[in-house]
Amino acid sequence: MKKFSLNLIITSLLFLSLSCGENKYETPTNSKSDKLIEIKNQWMSPAAKNRNSAVYFKIRNNSENTDTLYEAVSELAQITELHETYEISEDLLGMKTIKQVVIPANSTFEFSPAGFHVMLVGLLNHLPINSSGEITLKFKKAGDVTISAVSKISQD
Repeated sequence: MKKFSLNLIITSLLFLSLSCGENKYETPTNSKSDKLIEIKNQWMSPAAKNRNSAVYFKIRNNSENTDTLYEAVSELAQITELHETYEISEDLLGMKTIKQVVIPANSTFEFSPAGFHVMLVGLLNHLPINSSGEITLKFKKAGDVTISAVSKISQD
C-alpha cells in the first residue's frame, strides 16, 4: 500500500512539474483569415427602423496575394450590399451597388463616407447611437470575417 502511494505521489509531482513548464507549442489561430485579413476602425451610421445605414472600416490585407471582398451579409437589415459613392455632377453624388472590391497584397483599403461602404437597406430594428451589430465580410481567399460595428455619428 505504501509503495502504491509513493508511486502516486511521484507520478503526480512529475505531471505537475511538466504541466508547469514552458509551453513550446504555439496556439493555432482561429481561422486562416486571422493572418490574411484584418478589419479595423469599423463603425456604422445610426438610423431608424426601416431606414438605411452604412458600415465603414479599413481592410488590411497582410497576404502576399491580392484578395477580393465579394459579399457582405448581416441580420441587421433586409438587404446588405457593397456600395460605391460616385459623382453624378459637381453638386450631386450617387451610390451604386458593386459586385466586388479587390484588395491588393500588403495594402490597406478604406471604406468611408462618400466612398466605398457596406449598405444596410431596410433596417430590421432601430440602430441608435452606441448600439452594435455584426456584419460578415466574405473574401475569395481569406474566407468569412465577421466584425462587430458600433453606431456613431462619425469615426472621429
